Amino acid sequence: MKPSFLHLGEPITIGQVPQDMLALTLCADRYGEPSKSMKIEKVDVPSELNDYEILIYVMAAGVNHNAIWAGRAKPIDVLKNTQRLDRDTRSYFIPGSDGAGIVWRVGPNVTNVKVGDEVILQSGYLGPERIIRNSREPLPNIRAWGYEVNGGTFAQFTRVQSYQCIPKPKHLSWAEASCFMVSAGTAYRMLCHWTPNEIKADEPILIWGGASGLGCMAIQICNMVGAKPVVVVSSPEKKEYCKKIGAVGVIERTAFHGWGKMPDIEDRERFEQWRKHVKAFRNAFYEALGERRNPTVVLEHPGESTFATSLAVVERGGMVVTCGGTSGYYGNFDLRQLWVNQKRIQGSHFTTREQCIEITKLVSDRKLNPCLSKVYSFEEAVLVHQLMADNRHPPGNISILINAKEES
Repeated sequence: MKPSFLHLGEPITIGQVPQDMLALTLCADRYGEPSKSMKIEKVDVPSELNDYEILIYVMAAGVNHNAIWAGRAKPIDVLKNTQRLDRDTRSYFIPGSDGAGIVWRVGPNVTNVKVGDEVILQSGYLGPERIIRNSREPLPNIRAWGYEVNGGTFAQFTRVQSYQCIPKPKHLSWAEASCFMVSAGTAYRMLCHWTPNEIKADEPILIWGGASGLGCMAIQICNMVGAKPVVVVSSPEKKEYCKKIGAVGVIERTAFHGWGKMPDIEDRERFEQWRKHVKAFRNAFYEALGERRNPTVVLEHPGESTFATSLAVVERGGMVVTCGGTSGYYGNFDLRQLWVNQKRIQGSHFTTREQCIEITKLVSDRKLNPCLSKVYSFEEAVLVHQLMADNRHPPGNISILINAKEES
């Protein structure tokens, strides 16, 4: 007989599926900060599978800004978006773009995994696999599953396409396996994909938010290549953390006061103050690096508060590559910096399945560390997201245990 509900970590036979599950949900009437937008409640298990779909028993899920952005409905209303693009009729949204778990059930045409396999989930969603396989059209753009696609990892069960599953390295705990793919995959693509501006040995690189999940993976990727990462952080504690994992130098952003939108060029007084801020920040970069060279690549994600500074300090012919806007989405800058110095602005959104496989191998070979800093219980999911929204979360990557009882 099909059980009606399964408590967290309760023993269950592989393949047995209850009617209901616990999930972290968002609803349109609760949009806002995590403490308001997020709620753990019972919802239906997504047990119906098409030919290439897989039901995953989620063991742990990673925490990142995707769920926070989803709960704020900025820059997109996630429910309206998935209802329009995917015809998803659910009145609630389950976020979560990072996770790991056990293959619980598979569609009839799934061949890359079998029931009982332990897998990491990659969130690069291309669409239903049965449609992709039968389509002669070019593949669609990557969408972030668990943010732009409903039904993410903050639930006891989740339904994925078979191409989202990657074998879990055996030496990783569930918490470690769940926490790194979004940050590592995003950083890997930003730093190593955009020809001819890939990072290279001995090049100085500027990384914003060095102690974040994205930042700690970017530091390690720079070290692998032999580049010289200089990072920006907001506290002395984060400064020490970044040095410990391989940052060449660290800048504390609280020492500067010129953040925000670039002033109007016609406002001479304020614009000159901003230029002095840029000069001081550039000098701080030189000091942290130990030599007078500008960054050839700037890894951006704060957005509104830092973007103009990033473009001003990047080397001639260099690149500012961005994957987000945690401080806001309005981007203004001095166009003269762009064309006269032939600089490049590049957007980057997660990564490809092939690059996720490469990242997993680097972790499996111990060339990259997941940088797991803290593990929370599912009951603490709202709390930890609010900590991240307030920038009071621990450095590195964070995991929430779902069905896993303990880190093992």
